[in-house]
Amino acid sequence: MKAALNYALLIFKGNKSIFTSILLVAFAGFGIIFYLTNSNTLSILSEKNGFDTAKNYITAVQLAERTYFESSPILAILFPILNLIILQKIIYNPIEFTLPLSTKDRFFGIIIFCSLVFLINLIFIVLCNYIIQFYFQFNYLDLAKEGYDKLGYLYTKIPENSILYNANINLDVLKYSFIFFLFLPVYLVGILYFRKYSRLLSILIFIAYVYLSSLVMEHLWAGGFTQFINNEAYVKAYPYVLGSIAAIFAYISFYYLLKEKEVH
Repeated sequence: MKAALNYALLIFKGNKSIFTSILLVAFAGFGIIFYLTNSNTLSILSEKNGFDTAKNYITAVQLAERTYFESSPILAILFPILNLIILQKIIYNPIEFTLPLSTKDRFFGIIIFCSLVFLINLIFIVLCNYIIQFYFQFNYLDLAKEGYDKLGYLYTKIPENSILYNANINLDVLKYSFIFFLFLPVYLVGILYFRKYSRLLSILIFIAYVYLSSLVMEHLWAGGFTQFINNEAYVKAYPYVLGSIAAIFAYISFYYLLKEKEVH
């Protein structure tokens, strides 16, 4: 395992722009998606008037009713995949296949590298959600609490999923972000199996995988079997179990593809 870790760190050290590239993609993507999905929230911000207390109360209450950044869990899955597609040639570098490493160490080294990319994106998204919460609470939390009282919303609390408590979405980010590892082997198999147009084909395979998975869950599983099962936890867990089994087979395929590349 030490050799695998050293191999993963070697990929990072050999390409000093990786960290910057990951952060740039995450920063740009987070900003664009936040702007597109929260345009109404941002338009409310422009309505604050330092000299009109009543209007500021209304603005703060309106903001309190806006939901937190619900796209965050999806971004925690999407950003690392996007980063890995961009960094594809770094992961599959024929020169590095000449290094004296066993297939097992190379396999785990690549998985560790991908996990580090995932972790950097995850930390970035979690921190951004805290920064958004800090900004809104610093400027609007006290005003919103006063606004509920002044505007007659008695016994009304700010919702837990309010943009003012934006960091609460991080619980879902941590909960669902590990779905990334169900999609990861599909990408890894794609970059090894397809030599030409591997980026495009990897993206197409990923889209097809997501589409077919959602199709199966919607029509075959959710529409066909759940009516006979009363255990809600089982109903929710079963699709993830199926996805995990499929991912394990994909990881095994990737391992043997790596071995084949080394042999030939």
